[in-house]
Amino acid sequence: MKFFKRFFKHPGFDLEKKLGYTFKNKFFLEKALTHKSITEENVESYERLEFLGDSVLQLVVSEYLFRKFRKSNEGKLSLFRSAIVNKKNLSKISEELGLVSFLKVSESVDMNNTSTVTNISSSLLESIIGAIYIDGGLKPASRFVFEHIIKRTDILEIVNSFNYKGRLLEFCQRHGMKKPKFATSSHGPDHNKTFLCTITLNKKPIGTGEGKSKRNAEEGASKEALEKLQILVKEEN
Repeated sequence: MKFFKRFFKHPGFDLEKKLGYTFKNKFFLEKALTHKSITEENVESYERLEFLGDSVLQLVVSEYLFRKFRKSNEGKLSLFRSAIVNKKNLSKISEELGLVSFLKVSESVDMNNTSTVTNISSSLLESIIGAIYIDGGLKPASRFVFEHIIKRTDILEIVNSFNYKGRLLEFCQRHGMKKPKFATSSHGPDHNKTFLCTITLNKKPIGTGEGKSKRNAEEGASKEALEKLQILVKEEN
């Protein structure tokens, strides 16, 4: 607990104030800030709390979108949710909260690597959600998700910018192009699959995308393909 006490006594490092939640059991917060690279005896990393936090986050965001967009179908709601809970968005919010400043991590982890920091930052945010849920229940966890994640995410921008697949198909049709072909594969364990989508046009790859769902991967690939084709058409004109 020495690490934990040292950071929480340090002026300017009042994490609970930043989070807007005071833990009844500080042990949960300590676990939420401990990376798996720490191998001390009886030290548990944030991975289990991250697993729980991910489920709580999905639930809270799903209910919010269900009530907010009453006329949207399941497909659109899934797209909106994916945009809110994706790794890039969570990492950005985590960095705004400065969570990495409180991380207990081994020196063997390269914290100068952008990809590593992005992964850890998003994981930290989910572990914090899990810790709040275990410590205080769904109500404070929901409040945290709403205040720090939903309110920080521009839902209208998501609504206006999504459906890249539909826009790609429309663009191709409008410009007399063949219909692009989508090929999707997956890898990883059943509970944590990663999907990869490749889009080809006239047998040439024009876009690739990766995500935690087939739809997410297709959207990412469609966005890349659409941007390439728009540039191509503009140059030809």
